Formats: sequence, structure tokens, C-alpha cells
Amino acid sequence: MHSDALASPDVIHRMLGRAHELTREGRRWGVILSNYDVLCLHNTATLKEFSWDTNLPLYYTDVDFYYRLKLAGIELVETHLPVVHQEGGSASIRADAGLCNFVNSNWSRWRDYYIRKWGGERDQERYTVPFNGVPQP
Repeated sequence: MHSDALASPDVIHRMLGRAHELTREGRRWGVILSNYDVLCLHNTATLKEFSWDTNLPLYYTDVDFYYRLKLAGIELVETHLPVVHQEGGSASIRADAGLCNFVNSNWSRWRDYYIRKWGGERDQERYTVPFNGVPQP
């Protein structure tokens, strides 16, 4: 859960109920999302073979991770359950001037890397293997 998010106990119980239901159905689910990834449940048994791309911090590491799960046929389940993202989100980044400057000065670099890696922005990816199979230096 994002550090600036609030979820009611009802939302947590509903997400856990959905996880039990998917598992009982034998579905290969990896992540259950509230409103995108403000609050999510990870199925560690399904995800144990996956790791995060450490070249991509913050937003883009999640986008990369979730795209690779989709390519592997692992289900990402959107619940659209209400979770309040306080103060418009990214409050912890905005509260730290150094971190905010780091993010602002590197965001376009991370974006460009992601686009090179997958051939497009989130939900516009064209490649099914990183860098379209071209070895990187």
C-alpha cells in the first residue's frame, strides 16, 4: 500500500475474499489491485520467479513488473475498490525536497528506458521480450 493511502477494513476484507475465491478457482493470479496499485495483494507463490528491474525506480518499476506478469499469463485482477490516495498521491515524494528533485530530474530518463525496453509507454507496449530481443551494452 502506498504510504499516503487510506483503506477501510471493509476494502481489505473484500480484497482478501477475492484472493481466496481466485485461489479456490485454481486461477493463476499474481496481483489483486484496488485502484491500480495504491493498495494491492501479491500472490507470492505465483510471483516467486519474478524480480523487479532495479534500473527502474518508483512508478516505472511497477509498470514493468506488471507488464512482465501479463506477458507470462499471470492474472492481474482489478477490483476498483475505493482506496483514498491522500493529498492527490505522491505525498511522501513531495514532502522530501531531495527526493522530489531526484524524481523530477530523472523521470524522463526512466520513461525513455521503459519505452526502449518495451517499445512503448504503459498499455502501448509493442515488444514481448525486452528491447525486442536486441542485446544491450
